Amino acid sequence: MKTAFYEDAMMHGFVGSDFVGGPIQNLFDWANENAGGEALQARIGSVEIVETIATVRVEIENWAGLNFTDVFTLLKADNRWKIAGKIYHSHL
Repeated sequence: MKTAFYEDAMMHGFVGSDFVGGPIQNLFDWANENAGGEALQARIGSVEIVETIATVRVEIENWAGLNFTDVFTLLKADNRWKIAGKIYHSHL
């Protein structure tokens, strides 16, 4: 997952009523502690591309018992798309 993000990417969002934000390393740490397992389901909700920028909405079900809506911002540089940021909301 780490190679999909710019090193200085940020994330911000809510898990329940708790605001969790900061460097994208927080996501990697959480993912290492909360394996998805076979029950995890993910689907792309939407994609919008304008030249060298894009947004992608992903719906994730049953990741460590939580459901998420994630929105990623992407930038295409050197003919490669990478994620610049992530915002998210958990559905309890």
